[in-house]
Amino acid sequence: MATKLYYNPFVPAFSNIGVPIAESKLYFYYTLTNTLAPIYSDAAASVPLTNPVVANLAGKYPDIYLDESVVYRIIQTDKNDAQIGDEVDPYIPGQAMKGEPGPAGNVAANLTQLKTQNPTDVAVIYDGAIYVWTLGNFTGRANDVTIVQSASTPITTGAWVRSKSFITPQMFGAKGDGVTDDWAAFTAARTAANGNKIYVPAGTYKFTKAFTSSEDLYMEGDGEDTVLDFSGTITGGNYAVDAVGTATLIQTLSGTQNEGSMTVVFTSAPSLSVGDVFVIHNPTSFSWSGFRTDYQAGEWCEVESIVGSTVTLKSPLYDTYVGTSVNVYKISGPKVCLKNFKIKGTTVLGTLRTLYCINPIVEHLVIENENDVAHYIDRCFKPIVINPNYKNLGDGGDDYGLAIGNSQHVRVLGGNLYSRRHAITHGGNSGVAVVPVRDSRIIGVTMKNDTASDAQTLDWHGNSEDCSVSESAIYGGINFGGKDITVFNSRITSDNGGRCVYHSEVKGGKFGLKNCSLSTFINPDLNGRSIFDVGANNTAITSNTVLPCTFFVHNCDVVGRNLTSSTIFCRFTNSGSTAAMNFEFDRLSGDFNSLGTILRTQLNSGTAASNKIVINNLSGFPNGTALHVAVGNAYLNFPHRLQRQSGSETLSAATGTNTTSGTTVTFKYLYPRIPNAVAGGSTSFNGNVVAVPSINLLSTSQIRPALYSVSATNWSATSNYTVNWSVEISEVS
Repeated sequence: MATKLYYNPFVPAFSNIGVPIAESKLYFYYTLTNTLAPIYSDAAASVPLTNPVVANLAGKYPDIYLDESVVYRIIQTDKNDAQIGDEVDPYIPGQAMKGEPGPAGNVAANLTQLKTQNPTDVAVIYDGAIYVWTLGNFTGRANDVTIVQSASTPITTGAWVRSKSFITPQMFGAKGDGVTDDWAAFTAARTAANGNKIYVPAGTYKFTKAFTSSEDLYMEGDGEDTVLDFSGTITGGNYAVDAVGTATLIQTLSGTQNEGSMTVVFTSAPSLSVGDVFVIHNPTSFSWSGFRTDYQAGEWCEVESIVGSTVTLKSPLYDTYVGTSVNVYKISGPKVCLKNFKIKGTTVLGTLRTLYCINPIVEHLVIENENDVAHYIDRCFKPIVINPNYKNLGDGGDDYGLAIGNSQHVRVLGGNLYSRRHAITHGGNSGVAVVPVRDSRIIGVTMKNDTASDAQTLDWHGNSEDCSVSESAIYGGINFGGKDITVFNSRITSDNGGRCVYHSEVKGGKFGLKNCSLSTFINPDLNGRSIFDVGANNTAITSNTVLPCTFFVHNCDVVGRNLTSSTIFCRFTNSGSTAAMNFEFDRLSGDFNSLGTILRTQLNSGTAASNKIVINNLSGFPNGTALHVAVGNAYLNFPHRLQRQSGSETLSAATGTNTTSGTTVTFKYLYPRIPNAVAGGSTSFNGNVVAVPSINLLSTSQIRPALYSVSATNWSATSNYTVNWSVEISEVS
């Protein structure tokens, strides 16, 4: 019989004031029972020990050896049997509370095998749980789930009782010593667990093969003390931990399914059930966006109900689909829940991937890698990532922290992410179900990259739609692409080119920032760029930009250092689009050492069109800042709403004259064309004639207030009048 020395957390036993508890007791029961279990005084288990074990007058216990095949319940009491502290149940021999458990007993493949197990085996694994042989009369209580009657022993004598215990890799031979290859033990534990929890105690578990699972996978460890080590050469796959489902082609859609619809109609009753998830996919190259062949149309759908060939969805369609142009795939993925451990890789391409999974949960994982990606969410529905701590040093390739590919309804909550290039990227792959990333919500994440990579920390490729980040710290800039992307309530620092925001592969929609703080200490103009950059010297806006666009920054603080009068806040270049380009820069507070222009627009090719250009409610920007510079006048004459500016001057209407001019005033902010001006103030007779406030000079950069006689008759008296003036361009409501 194999035994383990009991790790006793109660040695010696102390009271709550630190006094040893003389003659205290330790009771050892079978788990979930009041039946005393065997214990021994020697490692050979040749000398039984009296149960309960009684401490000496100093509160110390003798050595206690436990049977490795038994799962125990342990209670400590004083000498009068009053319980001290909490009981420990389950306790696996050799475990320092949450330390290394002993090996498993038998594994039953089905209920019949469990019933035929020999009760002397004490514990059997069945259906992902541990069943413990428990003495007692269980008449009328057997239910084949929590209590199972033996085929050979009367129910009045005992039964197999489902324990609160959990499966561990150690039950299948895992060592966790950082040397032994534990791949086989983890594989066996996953199969035995059958989707139930696998508890992975503290230790370093060496793998030489990829741990790939198409079965349900639920693993939980002891935080960073539990390490799955995939460093070095890994065979059997490109991802260290890889949970993989399937996409099965089913019936086709009938006719046209319209954007916003809550139902889709198939050509015949589909192979779906309530709660199923399926993907509509148009495999035609460029079917969603013309920027890349793999930017293909489609989306994820969840079944609310089915009547005949009509399926009601839980959310409306994002797009319109013609049945003859699309394929439909039913997704069957493993249930995935990974919590509280560390995965370490070096040369392995990716450290963690979930592919074709529904609602995979990854919580409090630490990942370290030196290759393409730390965590890849690949074609998943409703994935959740909670408090990730990822660091991918990369190898000079893609080098992502968290990659979100072709997935929908993504939630990332909290955490710290670092990668050489993109800490978080949205994009995808090629093949089946490569649909746009949609409804990705990232909240409360700190993300950073190596700015020398010349990439942005936070990235959306051109196949992204309806995504946002909020309450986050983004160190290293943002790349907007696709359609309808917003960042809220976040701090943003620039990339190594001075760009806080960059755009590429824009299909259309709204892109911008709300309630954020931006800072750059690098002049983007040195590279022909700007702080909020929209195609300055790249092809962000092309003939593939087919929908109207609005680029906005609302209620944000902007800090700029090392800038010059040539620096531009937003430099926009159209390189082929005919869609309307709109701009809203409203309620911005600036802190700059210098700046030249808020918005610069340029048309290289395509057609200039705009419904509105709003630059308003600015404060703290340098004197002489141009509100809008329209190169070649292409975007000059569309509706604008530009900052209102005002002033006043006291002028003297002198006897014998009929006009008087004030001082020429240069505007703080310069207009692209002559603004509308209004002059006002008190009017009254100056002797014989009324003096009227007026303006006698107005340009894009200057104004000069004036007074004039209403009838051009000379005044017969001398009086002082205050002339109030204001200018603005207000063509947008």
